[in-house]
Amino acid sequence: MFVASLVADLLRGLTYLHDSPLVAHGNLTSSNCLVDSRWVLQICDYGLHNLKSGCADAEDALRMEKRMLWRAPEFLRDPNPPPRGSQKGDVYSFGIILYEILGRNGPWGDTNLTNAARPSVLAVLNACWSERPDRRPDLRLVRLRLKDMHAGMKTNIFDNMLSMMEKYASNLEELVAARTEQLVQEKRRTDDLLNRMLPRTVADALKRGERVQAESYDCVSIYFSDIVGFTRMAATNTPMQVETIGDAYMVVGGIHSGQCAAGVVGVKMPRYCLFGDTVNTAARMESSGEPQRIHISNDTYKLLKQHGGYRFKERGIINIKGKGEMKTWWLVGEDHERRNCAYRSRASSDRMSNGEEPWWSPQRSIMNIRERARLSCGGSLGPGSALSSPGPPACACFVPPRDHHSAPVVSFCDD
Repeated sequence: MFVASLVADLLRGLTYLHDSPLVAHGNLTSSNCLVDSRWVLQICDYGLHNLKSGCADAEDALRMEKRMLWRAPEFLRDPNPPPRGSQKGDVYSFGIILYEILGRNGPWGDTNLTNAARPSVLAVLNACWSERPDRRPDLRLVRLRLKDMHAGMKTNIFDNMLSMMEKYASNLEELVAARTEQLVQEKRRTDDLLNRMLPRTVADALKRGERVQAESYDCVSIYFSDIVGFTRMAATNTPMQVETIGDAYMVVGGIHSGQCAAGVVGVKMPRYCLFGDTVNTAARMESSGEPQRIHISNDTYKLLKQHGGYRFKERGIINIKGKGEMKTWWLVGEDHERRNCAYRSRASSDRMSNGEEPWWSPQRSIMNIRERARLSCGGSLGPGSALSSPGPPACACFVPPRDHHSAPVVSFCDD
């Protein structure tokens, strides 16, 4: 691009001089080709032949000898060359300058420029420095033959650079837009993962850099599930085998309701943890349960009985490790019609009495349970009865079996 632009500027300048009353430059060398602030090549040192006549002295002898390197052969042989030169002599000087631009090795040197330029350009170069003036092309023919050097480009380097910068800026904008979209998608996936690990309000507070205060709940239903024989199955089968027999899992579940405290533990790797005796009791419901059955405490039975729409079977008084004797129940099914009727009747009576939504209404279940009690805790019980929550949330009093081992799920029955 730079070579083509400089050559085009030089040809335009010489054409202007040849069409002017000056007729020719007569003293064209590479030192007379100047580049301005807009990267445009301009020709100087012309039209001063009469003024310079007889002014040369001994100090300029070396400079005069160097200028002979660009002078045409016919002028070197002539003892009295014309001071104005000739147009064919300018074409010869142009050929020497073109050789300098392509070879970058001074006005004379290696003439093998096969790898430096196109064959068409080398043909023009050889024609310009022909020994016989009549065999040298005129400038218009030279411009025509070198037209393919700057095909599709602007008239000068500055315009070409601006065009290239515009294209680069356009490509950069597209690249930034694509990278921004990737960043937005990655942020969305990160937020989705964070919202699965923590309640949304807690996750938003942590992203803002705020401290999350622990909360206490009067009534929380905690669900533990366990895959029967999972430890033995995982020890005797490969991960692929465990995956392929996933439809044959048997799950035992346990639910207990009571008071619970919840909060975020950790700064660099925060976890949403539950604390309280309710967590231990829910775990005992699961450990003392049976495969393919949901074991619930008497407290959970009372809450579900108040809701209506569920079917139970009394298990009786059993000895719970660490708790003593407790009356427990089997949750055997759900009556959707009775449950919906109970919701509608209680909702209408509560609205007629105080105009407020009851705590057990579907609307509050969506707003409070889903947003505030989206807790799914994986792992074993620790000494402090605290559970972490790496899994997805649940928002019902009991949920279908989970696809991971020992996963307690919490849902809130009241604020």
